[in-house]
Amino acid sequence: DSFNLLLVFFRNNLILGMEVITLLKVLLISICFCQLLNSFDSDHAIEKGIFSTAYAFIGYVVFYVWNLSWMDGVLLLPLMVLGLKKLLYERKKALYIIVIALAILSNFYIGYMLCLASGLSYIAYCLYIDSSDTLSLQRIKTTLPAYLISSFWGVAISMGLFLPTYLALPQNRKQNLREMLHSLKLNFSFTDFISTFYTASVLPKDSPDNLPLTFIGIIPFILLIAFFLNRKIKWKEKLLSMLLIAVFILSFEISFFNIIWHGFSV
Repeated sequence: DSFNLLLVFFRNNLILGMEVITLLKVLLISICFCQLLNSFDSDHAIEKGIFSTAYAFIGYVVFYVWNLSWMDGVLLLPLMVLGLKKLLYERKKALYIIVIALAILSNFYIGYMLCLASGLSYIAYCLYIDSSDTLSLQRIKTTLPAYLISSFWGVAISMGLFLPTYLALPQNRKQNLREMLHSLKLNFSFTDFISTFYTASVLPKDSPDNLPLTFIGIIPFILLIAFFLNRKIKWKEKLLSMLLIAVFILSFEISFFNIIWHGFSV
């Protein structure tokens, strides 16, 4: 983590140095998200400031602030989406390639997940909501080569770290497809899982059955309901959003998808 170089200036007080790095990362997370919002809309500065700040203090950041390298994924995610947007709409590849490479180099574990998120985002792009077709074949034809090539170069730049790390994973943690299908199961009770969004369970003793830490409070759910009730938003866009939400819910709940997100490692 390049931010750790700042600790050189805090040799007599490393705790203060880590706090400074944490604050810098939170600030950059907010700035990166605001930059993404600016690419969609040039107005509504106050609203964008509120949502950018809220993004910087999501439950994931609060829970895992003890591991600063895990915050890099939150920082780079908006830039990855922005880079993908520039790639698909403006045919500019540089930002997307750089962000993918940085994501894997900064934390290969989270970087791998960002690569999967990139694939989901591209599929969502191909499900063109303004088209009469369910799947825009023209969009796939004109953008898939550039997307694949850019993704390849982003991963290739990081191979010096990513490949040896993957090869060094303990063999007993790796799973092949047959093992994954054989151990296919539900990870936990779905109702228990939903309850963690509200109960703020952050300790293992408060979170039985290895439930994920997903506390986000009530406001996101209110906004979600408002989104689906808004008549100005097209039903295709609502359906697409519903599908993406379903992918993440199933990824938590079903062991098969969960293991894929974790690099085929239990």
